[in-house]
Amino acid sequence: MVEVNDGRHFKNPYHDYMPGDQLKVGDTNIPNKIVELLNVLNSNFEKLSSSDVSMYTGLSGVGLFYNFLSQCKCELLDRKIRENGVVCTEKLLNRCLRHINLKELSKNISVYTSPIGPLCLGALSSAKHGSENTEAKKFVEDILSASKYGLDVDCGMPDEALYGRTGYLNCLITLRENNFDIPVSVVSSVCVCVFVTAFEVFINELFVLDCAEVNY
Repeated sequence: MVEVNDGRHFKNPYHDYMPGDQLKVGDTNIPNKIVELLNVLNSNFEKLSSSDVSMYTGLSGVGLFYNFLSQCKCELLDRKIRENGVVCTEKLLNRCLRHINLKELSKNISVYTSPIGPLCLGALSSAKHGSENTEAKKFVEDILSASKYGLDVDCGMPDEALYGRTGYLNCLITLRENNFDIPVSVVSSVCVCVFVTAFEVFINELFVLDCAEVNY
């Protein structure tokens, strides 16, 4: 039972983290549980719906997980799991590419909820052949071409990560971290656009407040 102090918050029953107290995962049942959950995911793999190919809640997000597994060097995951990760990533990517609509990029360029997500997965999964291989470069070209939508401050696109420009920035930064040639000029231009639209919102809110005070 958690002890309540004063009715407004709970007393924390746990000690603060201390460096050196790391749990030795290999000595626990956690590895078995991880493999068990992976088996559940694998057994339901063919049932995954193609109606959602987003990185946030859909196929490309699952594909990103499998791509991580395929490259993971953790001793807890054996070679079979990594090889299965490669196969599943490719299958999910192919399904995503069949269902994306690049015309949607005019309204949303977030890596989480737009076609940018599957394209990003394609680039990352192709990187095992080198970031300069033809397939990876094509994915990156498609991603960079979408910047024109984000740079239009009058298009009505939001700046939030889930549906807008900062979600696009997440994609660009991730690709740069994986040694893709992402021009700094594109990243900085999108950042400037975010600042400009945020400033416009700020000015509009000040104007509304001033009008409200005058009317009052």
